Amino acid sequence: MAKKNKLWGLLGGLAFLLLNYPLLHIANTEILVAGMPPVALYVFSVWLLAIAGLFSLARQGGGAGDPKNGEHS
Repeated sequence: MAKKNKLWGLLGGLAFLLLNYPLLHIANTEILVAGMPPVALYVFSVWLLAIAGLFSLARQGGGAGDPKNGEHS
């Protein structure tokens, strides 16, 4: 169970770091990709991947408030 909690924390920390200023600044350019600024595509991509990762972890069970653990929200 501790491994699952570490994965939740790692994924949250990684999403936080990827959506922080220094990396956002790298993607902030004047050119357009598919009619959108690259920074918008970067933010939406990281956001979508974070949601997919959290969904994947939640489907495997063992998350906070999981009834299998005896915890209820």
